[in-house]
Amino acid sequence: MIEWILILLAIPFGLWLRDSASDELKAGKKWFKALVVLGILGTIVFAIIGESAAAVTCLSMSIVAGISLR
Repeated sequence: MIEWILILLAIPFGLWLRDSASDELKAGKKWFKALVVLGILGTIVFAIIGESAAAVTCLSMSIVAGISLR
């Protein structure tokens, strides 16, 4: 249950980050794209091996980075 709350909190945090750090996001766009890809891959790998806490962390990271890019 707490995992879903953390994942849902990633959405407003990503929106806040996008609005407050737009100039840094332009300079580091390729790194945010890399974070999204690594987060998704990490989520899949950790979910397969049964590490739910690490999978939720990777998913939250990719959500925050993905929303920040939009």
